[in-house]
Amino acid sequence: MMARLLIVLLCCIATICALRPVHIHVENEQEEVQVQSRGSHDDPWKDIIKAINSLSEEELRRASDVFATQLPMETMKHLSNQLLAAIDAAEQHPAANEIKKANADFVTSISDKMCQREVAAFHDRLDTWADEQDFEGHYIQAVSSPHWSDEMFWALFHSSGDKSHGFLYNFQAREDDCRDSTTFMYWTGLQTVQRQSIRKALCANFLHPDTALGQLLESPDVSTLKSCDYMTVARPFWLSASEALAAEVSKLPSPVFIATAKASFEEVQKSIFWVAELPSIAKTPPLSGIHVINLAKEYPCKDVAHDIRLRIEDS
Repeated sequence: MMARLLIVLLCCIATICALRPVHIHVENEQEEVQVQSRGSHDDPWKDIIKAINSLSEEELRRASDVFATQLPMETMKHLSNQLLAAIDAAEQHPAANEIKKANADFVTSISDKMCQREVAAFHDRLDTWADEQDFEGHYIQAVSSPHWSDEMFWALFHSSGDKSHGFLYNFQAREDDCRDSTTFMYWTGLQTVQRQSIRKALCANFLHPDTALGQLLESPDVSTLKSCDYMTVARPFWLSASEALAAEVSKLPSPVFIATAKASFEEVQKSIFWVAELPSIAKTPPLSGIHVINLAKEYPCKDVAHDIRLRIEDS
């Protein structure tokens, strides 16, 4: 299915004002992929899980109603015991041990000791966070939190997709008047006071401090991985996180904001925003469009809009 999204970038200097819109056309091709289970005598639970995952919410509801009302209690108990045994066996599966070892090897392979400590601290905090999650009302009923944490950690540092199922990118509860806001803000070059002012004025949510991942990164012992080598550690992490974030942000009903304060195009090109976030926005464009706020007088608004448009179109 070909979907053409019209993104209107509205630029301003210091405040949002009515200017001539810049139109960006982004081609977003989506394909429906059907996965069929071929059957496995070695591990029948894989087929059961695949079948369950293929059902819609309505189908799951009807199936669970039938399951609950038509099966004898002894059969229910038997199946429940089988399922618990399968879960216990899955937790001891070699794949879980392999990824745990792979993560440990990855951490020890980092030559910079400060970066190594930050990455290890992030893993520890991710473990704790995973154990605290509540799946009430979610299509996921329960997980083995240590294995889930290992999956998320590996995926983030090896650009292997979002293994958190969106949980790391959910907006966290705010204590101000913006607690119900669905507005999200990408940014580059802003000082702390500028971010705080915009966050309050627009009721905008930022990656940090308003998502679970952002809060983990801002922990003092993680320190946003600022000690880590860009190419080998930071870049793969931000590519993976940005793609997962953009996929979640694209579903929001409110327009997405981009705030820039870089003094030149050369400065913007060096940012995570340019390298990772804009290409991710191009892959999954927001449903309600984008508004750009430019805070740098040295880098004119029309040039900012032009460069962002080309980056999105070329990604």
